[in-house]
Amino acid sequence: MNRPECAEWQSYLHREIPITAAMGLQVTRLDAQSIELRAPLSLNHNDKNTGFAGSLFTVAVLAGWSQVMLLLRDADLSGQAVISDSQVRYLKPATADFRALASQPSAAALRTFYEQLGKRGRARLTLTIEVTAGGEPVLRFAGKYAAMLS
Repeated sequence: MNRPECAEWQSYLHREIPITAAMGLQVTRLDAQSIELRAPLSLNHNDKNTGFAGSLFTVAVLAGWSQVMLLLRDADLSGQAVISDSQVRYLKPATADFRALASQPSAAALRTFYEQLGKRGRARLTLTIEVTAGGEPVLRFAGKYAAMLS
């Protein structure tokens, strides 16, 4: 199955996860290898007019979750994904719109993920995501996602 267009996935996110619309979340890149989400600082700032930590975290979580859901779709599998654990490191304040990029995991990790789904109907996958603002890293995120077939 082909990956959706950016606008299609963005509409899905806004419909299924309503806070994404309030955040002004945009899907700015979606290809066979990755997905990039963008959030405007104007809707996601704190009292210091820098990126709200919760918004930075949310964009990272959603980029990873989207990547896992798209991996299921790539394999023509019906299922769900959830975040089960994460580690986050805030590197510096975000002073501009910010972006989270989730790339496809290594071939070995992907093979194991699909093998576990085939054998058990569920699998785990760890993704590392970097959030940038103005081209500079502002957050590093490692998330463990669980996928379950329906």
